[in-house]
Amino acid sequence: RTSNSLMDGPHLPSKAPSDTYNFASEIPKAPSENAMCRSRVSVAEMVARLANRMDLPLEHSNEVEEAQLAAMRTALLASDGSPPIHWRAGLYTRCFLRTFWREHGQRGIQHACSQLQIAIKFMAKEVIPGALAYEGCSEAAKRLWDRWTPGGFFGHCKRGASVMYLRMAQEDKGGMVDETSFQVGMQREYYLTLQFWDTLYRDSLEVGISLDGVIFVLDMACTFDRWSVRRFWRALRFAQRMASVYPNNEPPLPHGVRTIIVRNIPTAFAWALPPMSRLLPRSDRSKVYLFAVGQEQAFRRALFDRVDSAQVPRCFGGESEASWPFGAGGDVPMGSLEREADAIAQECTRNKISEQLAQHSLPSEHMMHLKSVHTPAFSFDAVASSLQLGMHRLLVAATACVHP
Repeated sequence: RTSNSLMDGPHLPSKAPSDTYNFASEIPKAPSENAMCRSRVSVAEMVARLANRMDLPLEHSNEVEEAQLAAMRTALLASDGSPPIHWRAGLYTRCFLRTFWREHGQRGIQHACSQLQIAIKFMAKEVIPGALAYEGCSEAAKRLWDRWTPGGFFGHCKRGASVMYLRMAQEDKGGMVDETSFQVGMQREYYLTLQFWDTLYRDSLEVGISLDGVIFVLDMACTFDRWSVRRFWRALRFAQRMASVYPNNEPPLPHGVRTIIVRNIPTAFAWALPPMSRLLPRSDRSKVYLFAVGQEQAFRRALFDRVDSAQVPRCFGGESEASWPFGAGGDVPMGSLEREADAIAQECTRNKISEQLAQHSLPSEHMMHLKSVHTPAFSFDAVASSLQLGMHRLLVAATACVHP
């Protein structure tokens, strides 16, 4: 990659050495194309669901919180002067009101209401147009991000919400940005924001209550070499520039996290876990569970208390029979976007040839008639013998021409 690349860290070769961290054998190097396409939901469908969102009963709610949410909605309607329409109405349901209240309510109802109004404006100006732009960008760019992103929603927790798994130390966001662009990276973030809340809402419909957030399971396993340091450095650069796009340098929509469980924190940082926990806001300390390398049993207990082992992928210590549908991550090689485009072109060519062969093939009833008349037994040995005999005759004829 060029040295003036936006996301470049220290200049290193584009390909990692062969002894980089090796994933469990059950993880494929890349997800199947069908798995990647199935995970995509159209933006129009997600926005339509947001516009028609049902105000479901809240999970783990209480009378005090319900009263605060009612006061917040009254203040919003008084400020707007008219009820919200289209997708904006979805953000006035108690699910979103509660997330904004918990995030900003300590400074009063008016502050929480103003943050919600900022989020609505940002949704209209950036998030929905950006998600639509990502949906319309090249298939090669979308496949590249899908192929090299080592995580996503997998299975459900005991409450019924989808669980987010991510091999965080293996994600090379800087490499994906270099291959596509920062703009495509931001458009994907907007798309994933809509997909996150849409997935949580669909899960809520299944169980009949508005689920209170998603469990995130993060794997920090790495070899702690220069390649992992480079990925971390470039991911930090991406996060810093991404924050500069948001109002007040923070995502306008709340994170929607219920619990964060982190495993395989490098031993070198294990001593810092207690101080790191104290740096978190008091409201979030009970949500975060940190486990260093060697604390696998404690990690599994924390995870299996919330997620049935049959719903956990095997690469995270579970017993799910479903294979890992995402990529393994790692350093994105230079030229990956071009290779994705070439693969798509070859796939289109094969599909066209298959369609042409299907159009020119005989109808099935004619084929059955031909088989019923006479169908000699097929033998590869017979074909090989015929080819050898033909080549021998050709050589004899050529020799006769040269030496009459």
